[in-house]
This record gives sequence, structure tokens and C-alpha cells, in this order.
Amino acid sequence: YDLTAEGHSKAMVIDSDFKMTSRHELTFLEVDIERQWWRFRLRELSNKLVKYDDATVAQIIEATNEISAIYEELDFWVSDHGILRKINNRDQVYSKWEKVREYLTYKYPMSSYEIILAKEKELANEPLFMNNIRYMHFIYAYFLQFGKYMSEERFKHRDIDRFGSCIPIELACTYKTSKGVMFDGKTDRHFKGEMIYDGESVGKILKNVDAKGSNMDYQMRADFHNDGEVLEEANLSLSETVGKDYSLYTHLHLKLHEDGE
Repeated sequence: YDLTAEGHSKAMVIDSDFKMTSRHELTFLEVDIERQWWRFRLRELSNKLVKYDDATVAQIIEATNEISAIYEELDFWVSDHGILRKINNRDQVYSKWEKVREYLTYKYPMSSYEIILAKEKELANEPLFMNNIRYMHFIYAYFLQFGKYMSEERFKHRDIDRFGSCIPIELACTYKTSKGVMFDGKTDRHFKGEMIYDGESVGKILKNVDAKGSNMDYQMRADFHNDGEVLEEANLSLSETVGKDYSLYTHLHLKLHEDGE
């Protein structure tokens, strides 16, 4: 699969467009019938920062991309509704992190300090470790639709604040299907999610960005196009606005590579 992530972010004085491209290989390995878990292996074959307007943020993104190398190969289980349940190769991830930490300390001794501390904290905390992987662009885009065609037309979906706090946000989602039935021919599915207001979570997010008393909005839109069980193409958009100084729009385009089968 080829993945393009692009959009626009605003955080106080930083106002920037961004674009990243990557290529991935996803392999289905087995299914656990009793638990209804599905096992996959995901390999990131390439990752490139194409555009980032702000030079300071670009350096942070470059350091973050170095860190993402520890996730180049993931062996994991998801539920029958695409929820990440277990990472099977955590030791391999930790081993790669040791080398990346040494590299970042040497190349970015000042700017990488807080990034390294945050990653150390995350790797030592399994829920944080799982959350970071759960919301990685490819996994989020691919598994959002996984199994949803077997649920009702309305369901709740858990997302997170995208401005660093990782505070959970609950979305009320609807979806509709057109052009045939899953497993048999071409199928299109369309998702729409609106934030369910939670005063406690919103209060924490506003406090995190020093925007008390402001409004917050979070929305998700997605379209998936399948040929039988094979996902051929997907478009997914996320938008978050917190007060007048923080906004983020991200569009993910996922497409089966022309050599894929």
C-alpha cells in the first residue's frame, strides 16, 4: 500500500502545511477463532517527509521519523472490529530503540532531549505503547473500517486529541454501504464521526493548550473501496479545532500499490 498524509496545522505562531509519503506491506498471518482475533505483519518499506513549511517543526518531524524506524516491522493481533489487542514483537521494537536513541543523542543533542524522554516514558508504559501504535497513520486508516460492516449502522469510536495530550475523544459514527455486498464484488463504505461532548476530557485538552473557555470541535470522514476482501483505496480526513490558536486537518490517502494482489 502507498500512503500519503497531508494537511495543515496551526499551533499558536506555528502555521504550516505538511505532506508525508510512505509505502507498506501488510500480510495476514492467522485468525484465532475462539477470541476472534486476527494476526497481521506490517512492514514499512519507505517513509519520506515531502513538505513542512516551518523549519523548526521540520527538524522535530525528522527526528520523529528516525524514531518511527523502530516500528518498521510489527507483528500484532487485532479484534474482529480492528482494535489493536497485542504486539507480538515488543522485544524487537525495544532493541531498535536503543540504537535510535544513541543516534538522536549524537545528531540532535538539544532538540531531541524531550522527544527521547517522551519515548522512554511511552515504551515503559504498555497502554501508552499500544496507543501510539494504534493511532499510527497506516494502522488507523486501514483498520478503522475493519469489521465495521458487521456492526450496526451507528456505533461509537474512540479517538485521541492530536495536540500531544493523547486524551481520549469519543465519536458518534454512522456508516453506509453501497455497490454490492462485502466478500462479493466491488463495495464502497462511507463513515462519518462527530465528537461526543465530554466536559472532563474537553477541559483537560483546553488546559493542555492553555485555551480555557474556548470551544472545541473534532470530526472524522472516511471512504473505503473494496474488491471483495481486498481494500483497494481509502480516503480518511481528521479535523480538530481547539479555540482560535489550535487547529489540525489531516487527510490520509491509502491505495493498493499497482503490484499488489
